[in-house]
Amino acid sequence: MWRRKCEELKEDKEAMALMRLLVAQDDDLQDKLMKRSKVKLTQGIISLFTRLCAYGEMNVELKNSPLPCKSCDALLVENEIARGLSIEFANDVSTLLRKNEELNSSIACLMDENDLLKSNASMPCNSCVALDDDLDKARSKISLLESKASLPCVSYESLLAEINQLKLTHTTSHSSR
Repeated sequence: MWRRKCEELKEDKEAMALMRLLVAQDDDLQDKLMKRSKVKLTQGIISLFTRLCAYGEMNVELKNSPLPCKSCDALLVENEIARGLSIEFANDVSTLLRKNEELNSSIACLMDENDLLKSNASMPCNSCVALDDDLDKARSKISLLESKASLPCVSYESLLAEINQLKLTHTTSHSSR
């Protein structure tokens, strides 16, 4: 019981010290605080005090924590590294976007060229027309030669007659011996 009263007195002393700090502030703040009821003001002060104590305990816990707290300098260094990396990545992204745009324009040019080639391929070119004419002429010459080849050749017939004569003379000359 005595301990509880001692703690209440301690809280009251700290609440009074807090009240003195509040009174020492601007007149505007004092007017606002004086307009509130004493009960609400006391509740607010106690609430503020408990929060302050909780933050104090949390601060002590952080100081005694086995995990190291990074210093501002270390955080600044990490921040600079992160900023440098973000700038580097932004530059890389910009470069990739620029290359992508170049590739897209190259693709568009190639597609246009492909369409042009397709349209040209559908129309016969001059050399193709000339080759087609030459082919027609060659076909007509071949058919003419084939028709001539089917007819007996005069020289062929004369050669056959001569061969036959030679055979006859050869057989008669052999028989006379």
